[in-house]
Amino acid sequence: MQQLLRILLMLIIACTSIRYVQAQFDMGLPLIKNYKATDYNAQTQMWGAVQDSAGLVYFGNNDGVIVFTGRQWLKVPVANRSIVRSLAVFRDTVFVGASNEFGFLEKSGNGQFVYQSISKQLPDTIMNFKNIHNIKNIENHIYFITDHYIFDYHHGKISIIKSQIPLQLGAFTFDGELYMYLTGKGLGILKNNQILPIPGSEQLISKGA
Repeated sequence: MQQLLRILLMLIIACTSIRYVQAQFDMGLPLIKNYKATDYNAQTQMWGAVQDSAGLVYFGNNDGVIVFTGRQWLKVPVANRSIVRSLAVFRDTVFVGASNEFGFLEKSGNGQFVYQSISKQLPDTIMNFKNIHNIKNIENHIYFITDHYIFDYHHGKISIIKSQIPLQLGAFTFDGELYMYLTGKGLGILKNNQILPIPGSEQLISKGA
């Protein structure tokens, strides 16, 4: 009996030590939880993510915009049900760029999200503009950027800016100006609704590009 008690005591001490070591190992590590596609009821491919001031997280997915509130997942398809390639938050409005479609999310009275199309304002001749791969904002201007167009959304209206040189995926803002990468030409800048190459920036092009 005494031998059995000693064995049980040793097992208790060993288990306690293992838990202590594990707790020490976990200290300082971030809390990470992995979610499966079955959790958010959409495809696995995510193209981008943004967060608003309330802490809600929005993901660009092949099935639309996926919203995580911290407790539940919501899926918001865009008007033509295409892939959402880009997202941006400006003054807590989430702007959405998809394939031949762009717009923003609006919250309904019951707390659900509704997609509102901006691109429906475009003429039929420009509806095949393909992917919106970047969304940038300067002051009250929201720029939706494709390979050949920049759509400037300002006070509910769209200005259409066509690029004579194909635009690459990258675009950025600096000091109140919009810059983009021009295929084979280096950097470009948006000035007076025109996309102008920046002289000398062609030196930034890597050899063989």
